[in-house]
Amino acid sequence: MRFFGCTSYNGTHYHGWQKQETTDQTIQAQIENCLSILLRSEIQITGCGRTDAGVHARGYYFHFDYKSTFHYKDVVYHANKILPADIVLHQILPMNSDLHARFDAKKRSYIYKLKLEKNPFLPFHTEWPYALDEAGFTTLNQLAAEVGKADNFSRFCKTGSDVENHHCIIYDSFWTWNQANGELCYHITANRFLRGMIRLLTGMMLNVVRGKVGFEEAKSCLHQQKALKMVWSAPAEGLTLYGVDYEVPELPPFKLA
Repeated sequence: MRFFGCTSYNGTHYHGWQKQETTDQTIQAQIENCLSILLRSEIQITGCGRTDAGVHARGYYFHFDYKSTFHYKDVVYHANKILPADIVLHQILPMNSDLHARFDAKKRSYIYKLKLEKNPFLPFHTEWPYALDEAGFTTLNQLAAEVGKADNFSRFCKTGSDVENHHCIIYDSFWTWNQANGELCYHITANRFLRGMIRLLTGMMLNVVRGKVGFEEAKSCLHQQKALKMVWSAPAEGLTLYGVDYEVPELPPFKLA
């Protein structure tokens, strides 16, 4: 029988989502160990994607198979007693289908967060202490619009990634700027993401604003896959997965209050 779980986590102290042989400090390993204890059976979970080391998530879905039903709310309650403080299990739902957490996700949404000045009350942000004006913010959104028009992101994928193609469908791509608290955020939703793609896109757009990369050079990279003279992958701590949509009524995108 198939079950879907939903989790959120602070990825600061973990080596990403994916389980590894050399360490148990991954999100997948922590959740698998916890569920295996509570269900008294070896549980293997499949996540909706692979977040890199240091990346955070809220509303991250995974699935696992188990021989029978159980008291879902009780398992969630006790799991949160066992799991570290920076990982929370929100719910477990039984499924009447073989829906796959990774392959059946239709949309994934991320936010990359920056703070333009030192602010201890803005967690999960990368500090980017550069002056931003209205012209720079307009440039960021012009570039984000170009990202939305692109479909081949081969220049925005970490080397060594084992993918068959570099095509992604972008549904949303835009920046927001809260001038009151100095928070700058890049929002992006797509059908899939390549390894390191969002951090490389963010770094490219910020480099254009800083004058390190030309606007037309960035457009050529996006639409013609021409190499950038300067490449920067924005730090992992600013990136958070903010939602996964399967477009099925029994599994709506999870939202935190």
